Amino acid sequence: MFAFLCVSAILEGNHIKMFMRGRPITMFIPSDVENYEDVRTELPTERLKLEWVYPLYGYRGRDCRANIYLLPTGEIVYFIASVVVLFNYEEHTQRHYLGHTDCVKCLAIHPDKIRIATGQIAGVDKDGRALQPQVRIWDSVSLSTLQVVGLGTFERGVGSLAFSKDSGQHLSVIDDCNDHMLTVWDWQKKSKIAEIKTTNEVVLAVEFHPTDPNTIVTCGKSHIFFWTWSGNSLARKQGIFGQISRTAFLHLRNILKIRHILSQKDAEKLVHAFVTSRLDYCNSLLSGCSNKSLKSLQLIQNAAARVLTKTKKRDHMTPVLAALH
Repeated sequence: MFAFLCVSAILEGNHIKMFMRGRPITMFIPSDVENYEDVRTELPTERLKLEWVYPLYGYRGRDCRANIYLLPTGEIVYFIASVVVLFNYEEHTQRHYLGHTDCVKCLAIHPDKIRIATGQIAGVDKDGRALQPQVRIWDSVSLSTLQVVGLGTFERGVGSLAFSKDSGQHLSVIDDCNDHMLTVWDWQKKSKIAEIKTTNEVVLAVEFHPTDPNTIVTCGKSHIFFWTWSGNSLARKQGIFGQISRTAFLHLRNILKIRHILSQKDAEKLVHAFVTSRLDYCNSLLSGCSNKSLKSLQLIQNAAARVLTKTKKRDHMTPVLAALH
């Protein structure tokens, strides 16, 4: 992927416009070149090898979520352009997965913490031919590709994806097309099991429910959807934050009434069972919610912390929340 990729060049005064992967790149001619036609034009025998990717340049965080993870090896995995970087902070070393042909936009970690899935957008190769969006599942130890999923299926690119939480056998994928299609795959068989339109609004994340393998959660601009998956069908139910807030505060008021007779351990069990468990399973998706919705959920968290720690209403919450974590 690091060979010279120009397919044509146009001389324009003191610079040359070259086309790489169908895109124009302006390159200025060195001042000591008197006659460009006499310059050697054959390809060199050497090939470039990627050694280091600087993390501050090209990190994609504006239009995607769940894009950086910590592996058990101590490596931080993230993507820049078409390269997936595995960065060991302590040893200050990098390894690179180079299987993609265009920009990566999402990644997911398998439950075994070894296999990784990454999805790319559509692109153009060096000859101007279309490069299809795809999901690549690969081994983070050997950096070998295990499976390629979705060739010819996705329209614009893979916006987000997630492994199932049980065995990691299934993969849910959001296509970045207008309808933001949700598909469920048996990735080892490269088999698409179910497919449905989600919404015309931006979809920022998808996750399998941590305890219910038949529930998939998606969220994005002003929405959060819960999908019941059965066979080859998906049924949608919209999340309503107002209802969650009212129910949570009702449970907290009831727990507060008997807090004086509860041990700390019993109080934590009740708060988790009736309140925080309703929030925790979709915490990774909340980045797509409105500020108003996030504020109501933060108020629930604050109220739960006050009940557990018997903190007064006017006391500052930051040290209380820090102590609980």
